[in-house]
Amino acid sequence: MAWLYGGILRLRHRLYDSNRKERFESPVTTVGIGNLELGGSGKTPMADFLISHFSKKLPVAYLSRGYKRISEGFQLAGPTSTVTELGDEAYQIFSRWKSNLTVAVDSDRKNGILEILRRKPETRLILLDDAMQHLRVKPTLNILLTPASRPFFRNYLVPAGSLRDITEAYKKADLVVFTKSAQANDETLRSLQIIWKQNQLEPKPLFVSSLVYKTAVNKDGTVLSSNEPVFCVAGLASNLLFFEHCLKNFSVKKCLSKPDHYRYLGDFFQTESLAESTVLTTEKDFQKLLNIAPHPEKIFYLPIEIQIHPEADFLATIEKGI
Repeated sequence: MAWLYGGILRLRHRLYDSNRKERFESPVTTVGIGNLELGGSGKTPMADFLISHFSKKLPVAYLSRGYKRISEGFQLAGPTSTVTELGDEAYQIFSRWKSNLTVAVDSDRKNGILEILRRKPETRLILLDDAMQHLRVKPTLNILLTPASRPFFRNYLVPAGSLRDITEAYKKADLVVFTKSAQANDETLRSLQIIWKQNQLEPKPLFVSSLVYKTAVNKDGTVLSSNEPVFCVAGLASNLLFFEHCLKNFSVKKCLSKPDHYRYLGDFFQTESLAESTVLTTEKDFQKLLNIAPHPEKIFYLPIEIQIHPEADFLATIEKGI
């Protein structure tokens, strides 16, 4: 099955590489953030990192396909937007930045770019979420993310592994970031550079990043006490790191693991016997749980940020590329 899937993907890449299928290039600068795995590579924290840097310099927009949203076509985030209209990742970005950032969703990235420029003509940089497999659009610069614990070159196509694209697709990246490393430092980066060379991969600027968990808070900004008994709920591509952090830093009664992009139904708190409990969840799941919680003030989330090493070189590489 993986072999057949790989053949189809190679044909698709070949059609675009040979210009038999047209690729759209945006009239403004675009930065693609993508991976080769089935989720879990840290695209949303990377987008947030880039927004925090570049939004200080120029008008930035964030464009996502809005995975698992109930709306259709192009949607521009606004004060009345909901998580079901935008999708959880786009809504997470919008919740952080509000009116300071243009956030839009569209499964057709070309149309999404043109609509953003029509409605927000001042935009000078568009961040394209999950862009590696959307070959119809050619970003100005492509950032490839891959988990440090199992990089794409040590993985296999589904169903043999968790890759959704061929390993050769890494060649389209302008730089590579090994994500979710235990440490983002010189020693870790050097070891990954050695492994990269050992696998005889094309030279690329390589960087390493790690997750940093911030203070757990609720919708009112109240800080969660480390002694408060909590139920931990997560619906990520990989929930392990979140649960490990919670178990080390909080009084955890139970961990409830859900699939990525999990849709929490109205009876979730009753079904799981959580109606009167304090819940600690991810920033991605927070709004979905908040919408159905009998006691919203008891729902806390852990914001995350990333540390990139070496950060100055990373930003300089992007600025040079765009």
